[in-house]
Amino acid sequence: MSYPRITTLTLAFILAFSFLPFSAYAADVEATIDESTLSTSAKKPTISGEATDTKSVYVVIRSETGKTVLKKNVRVKDDRWKAKITRTLKRGDYTVSVYESKKSRDILDEGTLTLTSKSKTKGKTAGKSFASLSVSSVPLLFGGSAKLGSSVPVAYVKLVNTTTATTSIEGFTLRQNGSASTDVITTFATNDDKGGSRTIVPSVFKKNEAYVPLAAEFAPGQMRIFTLKAALNATSYASLGRTLILDVVSVDTAAKLVGTLPLRGTVWTIGF
Repeated sequence: MSYPRITTLTLAFILAFSFLPFSAYAADVEATIDESTLSTSAKKPTISGEATDTKSVYVVIRSETGKTVLKKNVRVKDDRWKAKITRTLKRGDYTVSVYESKKSRDILDEGTLTLTSKSKTKGKTAGKSFASLSVSSVPLLFGGSAKLGSSVPVAYVKLVNTTTATTSIEGFTLRQNGSASTDVITTFATNDDKGGSRTIVPSVFKKNEAYVPLAAEFAPGQMRIFTLKAALNATSYASLGRTLILDVVSVDTAAKLVGTLPLRGTVWTIGF
């Protein structure tokens, strides 16, 4: 029996390739931080971002004095990651660093998390600051079937500043009262009828409730109508045939709210 002849040149090539470091032909891990999650008034914020070619990233958050407030290995799912800070943070700036792993020294992305205080109203009556917002829903939605992978409007919220004081809002809290899992929602998008206050944020639910940040200012007498949309996961097949009903349960504002909450959400049935 004869065997193929291996030339010296072929053998040298095989040996050279076998000793290449893994990083020479492995995919490079990349990660970014969502800018929209780096400014918030929440005392226990959630930071999120994207990551590719990895199953997890290592997130470190430090205060201005260098004190570590979070060190966590975060799972990556569908090229997305999110890290919930469980301790209460004080107002100020924090450095957010994303690494490939706990042992890695190379920073994939870095940003500054800024925690702000809730906006205070301006204006005086009888020596006291005050403002009131009238809150109501706008009956423009009829619901129906919502396809996986699509984006659907879940609420129209009408807010009117009924006083002579300038005021503002910081966001909305939504509650899923339908039968579908909250995992079916990937992101929330918001905008208003004035063409401003646009945000896209990842959905982070706790006990079926999600906070959607949206900073907007109201001049005296000003009215705004806000559209809240939910983007659906394209592969959440377990939610097929189930319902999505996102009620607006609260408005994050220092102003006095006049109206009845919660505002009933539109009923959507998840389908293809």
